[in-house]
This record gives sequence, structure tokens and C-alpha cells, in this order.
Amino acid sequence: MSFDVPRAAALRLLALACAVSWSGCVGRHAARAHSWLELQPKQRSERLVRELGTDFRYLELPGARLRFIELDALLETSERPILFVHGLGGGLADFAPVMLLARGSARLVALDLPGFGGSTSSRLDYSVSGAAKTVAAFIERLGLGPVRLACHSMGGQVCLMVAMDKRELVHDLTLVAPAGLYRREDYVRETTRRFGINTGKISMHDPSRSFAAILTHGDDVVLKRLVAHDARTIAALASFRENLHERLGELHVPTLVIWGKADRVLPMSDGFALTASARRATLRLVEDAGHSAQLSDPEKVHAWMQESREP
Repeated sequence: MSFDVPRAAALRLLALACAVSWSGCVGRHAARAHSWLELQPKQRSERLVRELGTDFRYLELPGARLRFIELDALLETSERPILFVHGLGGGLADFAPVMLLARGSARLVALDLPGFGGSTSSRLDYSVSGAAKTVAAFIERLGLGPVRLACHSMGGQVCLMVAMDKRELVHDLTLVAPAGLYRREDYVRETTRRFGINTGKISMHDPSRSFAAILTHGDDVVLKRLVAHDARTIAALASFRENLHERLGELHVPTLVIWGKADRVLPMSDGFALTASARRATLRLVEDAGHSAQLSDPEKVHAWMQESREP
């Protein structure tokens, strides 16, 4: 089978599919969504810096220039710094309401991953493993470690890699619907069951169906059809290639896993699998929340983070 669509149309569709499938999904009751959830990543970032009364900062690292914000860097407290890491298609304000609730309690830092928001990669490395190395270097450069990591979706996959490969840098993890924990074949099967699959052509009307087709046909077909510099596409495909399902036993830091019961992006069963495989992991479920519980239910996420912290 082949994708019988123009290259430009395929690009637009995959961007839409990724946006719908990874970063923009909400719960069943969207009308009750928190206002932060309704904003685009750029709008969230601009609003957050206004409300915090701060400004964007930039850090040059080998192969990357990172945009970030930092709050209470000189705060005298026994609490460990918290670094917030966004998911695919998101940005540094994806934990904005949680950051506002945590303000004044600890040093707070949030960054745009390379290729997203205001961060760039001179090496065009937008893989999950590449992002993990960048986050580790960022933690070391700012002297944050051992740091508390709060991460969402693909950012959770990035932070899991950091915790596994650079354990000394991570004090504990908060993962909101982390990606990269499923068995690939199970995820494709479930996506196909929910949305069906279009045979032979990419559907221009159902991005979720097209996403299932892309997964089924494999990475190579897609890569030949898409430009190599598309950060979102490269990151999405890397998320599947660099799956961590078989490495869950390597996670040894205290880990809080939060999942919305109405998440239609990643299966809640991944959360149970993680907590069953990692000795120090706890799962919390949020009623009616979708894929972004940190935006729809920030009070719960913040409270659970407070409960889970260790000295």
C-alpha cells in the first residue's frame, strides 16, 4: 500500500494528527476545561511570563539553544528545585497553573525542548534520546540536580530516560500520562480499533485514522514522504522507536504517575504497567480528565506532588 496524497498535504495532515493525538486532547467534559487548557502553547508561554512577572532566558549548550524561564532561583528553602518538561507539540508553559500554585515554595524552572517553542537544535536532533541528553546537560549547567522532574506525555518519556541513564541528576519524578511505555503493536491495534484504518490513502477528514495508518505502515514510509527537519514528526516517530517498555525495571527513583481516566491518547493501562514494574512508583487517577491533567486539574496535580515529595 502507498500513501496516495501530495507531500504538502501529508505534512499538514501529520502535523494535525500529532496535535490532535498527542498534545491537544482533553477529557469528556471539554466545556469545563480550565482556561489554560484552551490556549495554544505560544499563548500559554506568553501568559505565564506575564503572570509570573519574569521573562524568557536562553542557554547555549552543545548543539542546542534552549529557551527557559526560572523562578525563585535565590529562594532560601529546603525544597529541591522542580524542572517542568512538556510533551510533543507543547511548550514551557504546559505546567503553567501548577507552577503558579507552587510559586514561592521552591526554585522552579521550565524549558522548551529543542525544536519546540523558542528552543532550537543546530544538529536537528529531535529524538527522545537526544532530548534526554539535552535535559541532562541543562540540569548540570544550571546546577539543579538532584532535581524533581515534572513531565507530560512525550516529556515523560524524555524524563524517564534521564532518570534511568543519569540517575544521580534526578531526585524524583512526576509523570502525567507519559509516552513510550506501551507495546507498539498493542498501541497500533488499540488506535485502529478506536478509529478504524484507511486502506491505501491517508484520510483528509480523520487525522486519528491517518495516525493509525502511519503507525501501521512503519517509520520508513513516512520518513520518505516528509521533510527531515520537521521537529514534531521526528520526535513523534522517535517516541515509538525508543520505547521504554522493556526498561521499566531500571526505574529506581520515587515516581508519581498521574493519568486522566478519559485519556484517549495513551492507554491508562500503561500507568498500571509502570507502577507494577517500578518498586517506588505510585499511580493516581483523575476523573473526567483527558491527556493533560496538569492543565485541567492543576490543584490535584500540585497537591499530589506535595504529598509525594521526599526530603
